[in-house]
Amino acid sequence: MSAPSPHDLLKTLYTMAMMVEARDAYTGGHLWRVAQFSRLLAGHPLTELAMDAVLLHHETPDGRGYPQGRKADDIPLVARIVGIADAFDPVRGKPRRSGRGRMARTA
Repeated sequence: MSAPSPHDLLKTLYTMAMMVEARDAYTGGHLWRVAQFSRLLAGHPLTELAMDAVLLHHETPDGRGYPQGRKADDIPLVARIVGIADAFDPVRGKPRRSGRGRMARTA
């Protein structure tokens, strides 16, 4: 079996994002934006840096993060920075998604 073409991969990613969008607009919009940024970064000299940020920004210093369970200094600086920004986004005054309670507005 041959590897799928980049066009087929993007088409699949788009379909998946639209399925999530139908269930959860916040997450679906996030997936769509990530897909678009990924397309823009393909082949760019900063791709490796961006890949670390995207793939590892859910790692935590205590090793309980994902996908690799990295700890402290094993997490690239760029991933730690993006992880902080990602964690800050929902607490910047936007209410949380329904079904998970509401967060008080901070801004």
